[in-house]
Amino acid sequence: MVKTPTLTRPVKNSPMPMLPSKAQKALPDMAKDPLPDGNYRTFVVNVRDEAGQTVVRAALSLMLAEGPFDD
Repeated sequence: MVKTPTLTRPVKNSPMPMLPSKAQKALPDMAKDPLPDGNYRTFVVNVRDEAGQTVVRAALSLMLAEGPFDD
């Protein structure tokens, strides 16, 4: 099992309706670097409240494959 790095970035003064959008916007930056361990990775952003409870989760799966492909 690959250890998932944890990055903590405080999101201050963001209204609750904006949090899903902020979580989604963080995903492309996470996926831009080369994959260190294989060709498949799922990137996950968890937004937690002050008590540590996850209130928003966004995920992006990335798969790299080499062809030729018949589609």
